Amino acid sequence: RSGGAGGEGSQGEGDEEDAEMSGEGEDMLEEEEEEEDERPNRLQELQEKYDQLLELNERALQHNVALQRRVIQRRAQDKSYEAPDKQSEGKVTEHKYQNVLHNVHTVRLQLRLQQVKAARMSEELKNQLETKRQKAIECRDSFQEFKRQVARHAEYA
Repeated sequence: RSGGAGGEGSQGEGDEEDAEMSGEGEDMLEEEEEEEDERPNRLQELQEKYDQLLELNERALQHNVALQRRVIQRRAQDKSYEAPDKQSEGKVTEHKYQNVLHNVHTVRLQLRLQQVKAARMSEELKNQLETKRQKAIECRDSFQEFKRQVARHAEYA
């Protein structure tokens, strides 16, 4: 504006520029106002989500505490059932000793019976093997005799 030689010519151009700038300025103001209008909505949405998450977290914590209490109660019940067993577990009573002794005796008898049964079966299988071996030897001898007879007849023929 200050650089023009004629005052009117430069003044008229300046007014046009001012009008254009003021038009652009109004557009920018409108955009800023829209952004400002959107900001409270966005902030409100975020605040609502944050509140929901806090409430959800609080419910989860309460549920967790309730579950921990149930676990503690269950463990206390289990310990009350196990306590009598543990007290008598360390002591070897006459009754327990007799039961264990009886079980050991029973197992030893079963072992002896099984050993005797296995020995009998082994003996029977050895006998069967020997009889089959004898039959195989007889079959071999008779086959060799048969071959000799065939060979003799071939000589005479």
